[in-house]
Amino acid sequence: QVDAGSLGLVVQALDDARPRLAWRADSAMNPASLTKLVTAMAALDTLGPAWQWQTPVWLTEDGGLSLQGSGDPRLTPERLWAGLKRLGVTE
Repeated sequence: QVDAGSLGLVVQALDDARPRLAWRADSAMNPASLTKLVTAMAALDTLGPAWQWQTPVWLTEDGGLSLQGSGDPRLTPERLWAGLKRLGVTE
């Protein structure tokens, strides 16, 4: 039930020079959720399944707290606040 004008499709084997099927292949559009699988597979292949993200945290000279984001997908606002609470920074 997807409108044909909202769809773009390319089917191509990795070792083929040209696609077997292409529909609106040159049209600009947001990628489908399926694209996330490619990113996840590349991350698993590069980093390995045991990879754990590190988020460095340190005190600044003026007594402030600084943290360096590194792309941790699990560092949600809730987890950030829970960590700050464990450090005694928030109530």
